[in-house]
Amino acid sequence: MKLKIAVFAALLALGACKDKEKESGDKSNKGDTAGKTAEVDKGEKSKEGAMAPLKIEKLGLTMDAPAGAKVSELAGSQMIQAPGLVVGIEEAGQFSAKTLAAEIEDLKSTYSGTDVTQEEVENGWHVTFINKGGMGKNYWVKSHLTFDGKVYTCGTTSPNPEHQATALAACKSLRK
Repeated sequence: MKLKIAVFAALLALGACKDKEKESGDKSNKGDTAGKTAEVDKGEKSKEGAMAPLKIEKLGLTMDAPAGAKVSELAGSQMIQAPGLVVGIEEAGQFSAKTLAAEIEDLKSTYSGTDVTQEEVENGWHVTFINKGGMGKNYWVKSHLTFDGKVYTCGTTSPNPEHQATALAACKSLRK
């Protein structure tokens, strides 16, 4: 799990670099991953930050993600990547928290999490928090949702609070 988190953090940093390339006019597609791409509804003008439904076929789920988001596989989970967004979604494993209380206890003891927000929803919960690491602040999202009896986790860690907000919105939109 910690390896996946490190990979997500590295990919977020790569995404931030791609954002800067885009701003500077670099139109190359370096680092694109194969996979499905979210498309903005034809009636809506394509713009940065526009959200569009994205099918995550391998899991049979859909989420709203920034236009142009791509799905790829990473270490058994599905990774969603777009400028300003990297989230991982997978079926919950044996080490996933079984309750919101257990999730909160884990993030406080394992990650020394602060600024914790939590939201219980009909089919699970969403948690955000911040911790400090060797490279500064890390902004986390951990969602735990059940669809048709299967439990899924959706989350990220980022050095950027805006990426945390986008990831939380994407995880909240996850649906069958």
